[in-house]
Amino acid sequence: MPRYRFGTDITVDDVTTRTLDMSANGILFETVRPFTPGDQVAVVLPLAHTAPATSVTCTARVVRVEPRGEAFAVAVMYELVGVGVSPLAT
Repeated sequence: MPRYRFGTDITVDDVTTRTLDMSANGILFETVRPFTPGDQVAVVLPLAHTAPATSVTCTARVVRVEPRGEAFAVAVMYELVGVGVSPLAT
């Protein structure tokens, strides 16, 4: 499966982090949090450029963790994916 360099902010288990690349099956992101292979995580990819308060949400499973200095590169595979639109604040 081809991977595409895609650097954007995402939220993983309520922590904002940055993607390194993405594919149709998963995301590689960098974080200071030490995840463990097998962990199930909640991922939110905001799509504010598409429409305000729009995001893609999914459950993903950690498949690989690579130390990178003070941080970790974490690879996850998507499990359940959905698109959500939050109500606009008035």
